[in-house]
Amino acid sequence: MISRKYNHRSLLFAIVVCLIAYPVLISGQENESFEGFTSGMRPNAVKGSAFYQRGEGKFELEAGLKLQDGDFIKTGVDGYAELLLQPGNYLRVGSDTECQIVSDQNDKMRFKLNHGSLNIEIMSKDGEASWQFLHTLSQAYELIRVITPNAEVFITQPGIFRINAIGRGQTDVIVRKGEAVINGRRVP
Repeated sequence: MISRKYNHRSLLFAIVVCLIAYPVLISGQENESFEGFTSGMRPNAVKGSAFYQRGEGKFELEAGLKLQDGDFIKTGVDGYAELLLQPGNYLRVGSDTECQIVSDQNDKMRFKLNHGSLNIEIMSKDGEASWQFLHTLSQAYELIRVITPNAEVFITQPGIFRINAIGRGQTDVIVRKGEAVINGRRVP
């Protein structure tokens, strides 16, 4: 009889400990995941041949990897990579593209596009007009900058953008629901 009470109490104690510890374990995992979204730039999806170069090393690009300032991203003719900039904001690296992360700060992102194409999707917050996206007028030239061999493109308002660095020293910018500036000329 005594051993039965002891077993039931032990089992009950173990269940109570698990129930108390479970929310603590889960909240630790949520904080770690949330931190990943708010700092750094991470590949979200990778298809085909896609690599990153850090210093002298060249490594296969894989989802979840934290990229750093100075990293090069290179895709082959069959490659594609989608990078999570912030929740809801993406940088998509097209096939046969080479770009470098110059700065991954959320409010002053800088990329160098040597050749190929980048698609950038920056969404405004729900219920917010796109002109309210910037806190001050000076931020209009500090949101996102893409430098190509012959142009500088500034993304000044949320929207969807495609930037192509084509051979022959040509840079094309296509804007949908946003605004960008290329070499001082506004592209609505």
